[in-house]
Amino acid sequence: MTKAILTIDESDTIMFDCIHHAEDHDACTIMSTLCNVLVQRTIDLDREPTIYNEGHVRIDIPNADQVTKAVFQTVYKVMEQAARQQSDYIRTY
Repeated sequence: MTKAILTIDESDTIMFDCIHHAEDHDACTIMSTLCNVLVQRTIDLDREPTIYNEGHVRIDIPNADQVTKAVFQTVYKVMEQAARQQSDYIRTY
């Protein structure tokens, strides 16, 4: 099961973590694609993901700008929708 979490604290620090494979091709494809959108946003900021391995993506961005926060929040909302549709394979926290 894929598990994803997003937090944005009062200092606008983003912490995103997505771990494990979904154990379903479609669910895994959805989550992998969404994670890679966030990885690309991170790279566009001239940063590197904290962890970027098969089955594990972690991104930490201190003092994120409004656009970056919006990108992460929007992608995470799509992940939450996917979790509702694929609850056997995806969890969001």
